[in-house]
Amino acid sequence: MVYADVIQESVAPAFLLGAVASFLSVLNLKFNRIIDQRNAIPATEEDPILVKRRKILTRRARFVNRATLLALLSAAMAATLIIASFAYALFGVIEQRGLPLLFTISLVFLGVAFIDLGREVFAARSEYKD
Repeated sequence: MVYADVIQESVAPAFLLGAVASFLSVLNLKFNRIIDQRNAIPATEEDPILVKRRKILTRRARFVNRATLLALLSAAMAATLIIASFAYALFGVIEQRGLPLLFTISLVFLGVAFIDLGREVFAARSEYKD
């Protein structure tokens, strides 16, 4: 395989890495806001409404934390895919069966991260239903 072909095939995973980086930035900001809101409520508070709010914020933080972990795993798979592509070309490996699997795994991790973000958004919106 020619290196030019490898570079062409690495475009999609490279864009995926850029998208994941932006997504991680959003998740980080969201997590920081949730933690700041939760920490504004004293842990010794006995008001049932504030205790419930603190629990909801903790639950939302767990969703964002899990989404962050999954997005990082997605980025790791995409980076591994790019590295493996170049390594295969460097060593002249013709059979590249693992590469589509790495890309698929990366997209699955990212998809599940989006689901967790959706769960967090749903939890945030349901908090204000009452």
